[in-house]
Amino acid sequence: LDQNNTVFSMSGTGTSVNALADFVSNLEGTGFFKNINLVNAQDASGNFTFSMTCEFSPPASPKPAAIPAPSGGD
Repeated sequence: LDQNNTVFSMSGTGTSVNALADFVSNLEGTGFFKNINLVNAQDASGNFTFSMTCEFSPPASPKPAAIPAPSGGD
């Protein structure tokens, strides 16, 4: 895993294409990563090596709700 500003580069091994697809889906599902680029290849033992780049982009934080002014009732 390497980081250059907001871009992460990583490489590793997965046991199936489905495992890699789940990994990408989980990254997307966090809302913190975009521009995910996955490259994979199957090795002789049946594992899937991969390299990936993605951009860390945290979602904009919502503005806090306004607190209503107290009413002047008795």
